[in-house]
Amino acid sequence: VIGGEEFTVRSEASPEYTREVAAYFDEALGRIRSSLPTVEAHKAAWPLVALERAALVGALAEEVAVLLRAAKRGGCLSGAGAPED
Repeated sequence: VIGGEEFTVRSEASPEYTREVAAYFDEALGRIRSSLPTVEAHKAAWPLVALERAALVGALAEEVAVLLRAAKRGGCLSGAGAPED
């Protein structure tokens, strides 16, 4: 269920993953609808959810690039699993 509507999805992904993605889109749609209450969901929300998702993917790709550059320089990555000084 996304935005109060039930959809049938055919995918090679597992049902659990498909439900997780649908839940993400439902949450994103809710955020967009609350910030833009005058926009009709069926006209603008889907493109906005897609843009929000694309922005997230872009941010994650940039974070991965930063981590890869640090790893290539031989730098220590902080966080879980990093050796302590």
